[in-house]
Amino acid sequence: MINDKDNRVNKAYNRVKKQDVVGTPKSVNSTRNVLIHDALATKLESYIAKIPSVVACERIFPYYKHDISSAIKTACDASEVHKIRIHDLRHSYVSMLINNGVAPVAIVERIGDSLQVVLETYSHL
Repeated sequence: MINDKDNRVNKAYNRVKKQDVVGTPKSVNSTRNVLIHDALATKLESYIAKIPSVVACERIFPYYKHDISSAIKTACDASEVHKIRIHDLRHSYVSMLINNGVAPVAIVERIGDSLQVVLETYSHL
């Protein structure tokens, strides 16, 4: 089941000189609605409810790119799998969508890229 709540991507987050910087997305396509499953929406609502000081439109996960990259490296080292970058997860996700028969136009809406970029990057799949 897909959640119909307004899950709109309308901000871009960056970390610059150890400061959180929130601005506008880098392209028109980057501003989009992201549909999420009810199960994920429920988990997020439960997680947010446990954070007493959370404010609307505030970051809710206290992790940075370095934290995630470090966790990926640790897992890859432990499993003897070639290390991947965070961005590689995006490619894996799009590949999974294609393999599941999701239309390119729907993928474009989901990831915020142009149809041309999706077709050029993933046409071999």
